[in-house]
Amino acid sequence: EDAKEKMAQWIDFYNNERLHGALLYLTPEDYFAGRKEVRLAERREKLHTADINRKAYWLQQQHS
Repeated sequence: EDAKEKMAQWIDFYNNERLHGALLYLTPEDYFAGRKEVRLAERREKLHTADINRKAYWLQQQHS
């Protein structure tokens, strides 16, 4: 019984949390449920925001 529970937990992690390189670093759940474009757009937005924040930080450091 314990082995079944552990295996179910692992399968859940593998399909719902673990990012897969072959699936553009998305979870299988997101990729195959049709959320690929939404997740990729969210990622692009986060990276864009991080880029702006990083540039602002270094610009501020130059003027300090």
